[in-house]
Amino acid sequence: METKGKSSKIIIGAVLGALFLTVIIGGLIVNKNNKAINQLSSENTKLETVVQERDSMVNEFISAFDSIESSLTFINKKRGQLVLNQDEMTVSQKDAIVRDIELMNTMLEESSIKIEKLEKDLKNSGYQLSSFKKKVASLNKQIEQQNQQIAEFQLKFEAQSQQLAMVSYEKDSLQNEVLSIQDTIQKRDELLAQMKDVIGQQTYELNKGFFAYGTTKELTDNGVIEKEGGFLGVGKSKIIPPNFNQDYFTKVDITEDRSIELNAKKVKLISEHPVESYKLIEEDGLITRLEIETPQEFWKMSQYAVIEVKM
Repeated sequence: METKGKSSKIIIGAVLGALFLTVIIGGLIVNKNNKAINQLSSENTKLETVVQERDSMVNEFISAFDSIESSLTFINKKRGQLVLNQDEMTVSQKDAIVRDIELMNTMLEESSIKIEKLEKDLKNSGYQLSSFKKKVASLNKQIEQQNQQIAEFQLKFEAQSQQLAMVSYEKDSLQNEVLSIQDTIQKRDELLAQMKDVIGQQTYELNKGFFAYGTTKELTDNGVIEKEGGFLGVGKSKIIPPNFNQDYFTKVDITEDRSIELNAKKVKLISEHPVESYKLIEEDGLITRLEIETPQEFWKMSQYAVIEVKM
């Protein structure tokens, strides 16, 4: 019986040992699996982070590309709208072109800075994104072309601005010269007008003539003539005194007025006038008028004609 009891204990001990060993081995396997799972989870997290970083960088590149392409499209359209006026350019038009050129240059400079940053980021990322490299190279080429075209336009604009400035200067100089000529002409016309007035006044004075006629008594009483010389009243001659009464005379234009109405029986000229310069017209027994045939001769010796008549 004792032997049987011992055998049972040995069997039980063996079973317990086997179970213990199984538990230990199972625990080791579980620990190993947990480590593998944790490592895989860590690697998966790292991979997800890398993917997220790459996706974020790609999105940033795409956004930058869109921004640069939008700027280049705007610049290309704006440059196509710039037109140089061949004849004349107002100050406002010129200022607008200058502002547009400055805006395009600023946008191109900003685009170049963005491209430079993209190239740097792409290089530092370690990713081999060949399509992005091609896109960056294409944008760089477009920016270079736009810079060249804007530079060429700016040179033409500056050259035309200088040409228009020269034309404007010459135009202003010509206008000033015209104004100076006009001022000279105006002054000349004013001087000519003054000279004309002076000449007209001188001509008027030269062409003035005065005549007075009447009986001896009328002429004497009005201070036109007086008697001098003779002896005891005999042989006195009639003369025009130095201070004769000019108000008694009638004024005429010697170039136009060539006839003096008399209607007298007898006529005698007290003032001196060439006989051949005038004639007396007689009608119906009366001397009706004195006709002046050569005015310059008639009035040469005196502007005052004194005619004595007997009615």
